[in-house]
Amino acid sequence: MLKKLFFILSKEDKNFLFFLLIFSVFVSFIETFAISLVMPFITLASDFSYFDRNKYLISLKEYLNIPVFEIIVYFGVGLIVFYVFRALLNAYYFHLLARFSKGRYHAIAYKVFSKFLNINYEKFTQKNQSEILKSITGEVYNLSTMISSFLLLVSEIFVVLLLYALMLLINYKITLFLSVFMVLNAFILVKILSPIIKKAGLRREEAMKNFFEILNTNLNNFKFIKL
Repeated sequence: MLKKLFFILSKEDKNFLFFLLIFSVFVSFIETFAISLVMPFITLASDFSYFDRNKYLISLKEYLNIPVFEIIVYFGVGLIVFYVFRALLNAYYFHLLARFSKGRYHAIAYKVFSKFLNINYEKFTQKNQSEILKSITGEVYNLSTMISSFLLLVSEIFVVLLLYALMLLINYKITLFLSVFMVLNAFILVKILSPIIKKAGLRREEAMKNFFEILNTNLNNFKFIKL
């Protein structure tokens, strides 16, 4: 599937896709860091005594030489600023993602349409016009959606891997115990849900083909229908 995708994309598209992959990894690091900041802030805000027990927090308090309450306030303000930055970064990432995927929809649809226009008339008459319409509209749109979903999947995979590594550092026993359930869920997805989704996709393709055939037949025979 990826080989076919890279065959369709131009050199500029491949370079931009590679940039989006790198950017998605960076977004994943930001997402993981944002999640990991929440619990320390809640812990410190609910129990100031940590600043008297933890050597790093003691050093920080002595270095800043301000009350613990002010440190928590500054930490909270910094957390808010960071989350605003994260939101803007995500918005920019989704903007690039939408621009790329929808832009490829236009470009690939134009290529497919041009390819049909370049075949000779005899071969064109042998082709099903509803199938041509489905290829230019529906299938190309599905391809652009697949590109967007693939990039989102890459970003989410990196988030999961980074969180998993963080959980291993905190408590590897609980993490390994949870891994059993994750493997079980993966098995259910691959062995049970995946074949069902594949069959549903085939039924959708057949239904869309019949839908375009009905539209094409009725529109081409509109005069006879009215008469």
